[in-house]
Amino acid sequence: MWINRTPAALVQRFAWKFYHRGDEGLYTKDFTRFDAAVQEHLLQLARTAEGEVPAIATYIDAANWMLLTNRQLSWSEAGARSTVGLFEVDQVDAAFLEGAHAKMPHLDRFKNKPSPRLILYTKQGTRKELPCEPRGPFFGLLNVLRLVAAMN
Repeated sequence: MWINRTPAALVQRFAWKFYHRGDEGLYTKDFTRFDAAVQEHLLQLARTAEGEVPAIATYIDAANWMLLTNRQLSWSEAGARSTVGLFEVDQVDAAFLEGAHAKMPHLDRFKNKPSPRLILYTKQGTRKELPCEPRGPFFGLLNVLRLVAAMN
């Protein structure tokens, strides 16, 4: 399924899935909806390669961001950078309480908790956690990354 899609078509599919199954938030949205300075900064932070097309991004500050491209998912939490190639994504999930936290961040029991997290498993069995903005962005990214896993 990967081979039959151009980078632009793949990114368009990711954006459609993100908005169809979720929504943008304050910090997370289609990459093209960020201003040019933030786009350039995200490309540098994620160390994108030539020919890589950005799809969905989160930008809070230089230490807390995420960029999904046609080739990789890169993010930084408190300055700790992580990257997973899209061909390596095997499974994506969220714990039940993480889903509840994402859906209802306003509840007292979630107010002082950090961002809800998605759990990514690679084909090598590595487990990585991706912090997400609650509500629409969480569910949008969950479904986009599940699509990526299904394409593998």
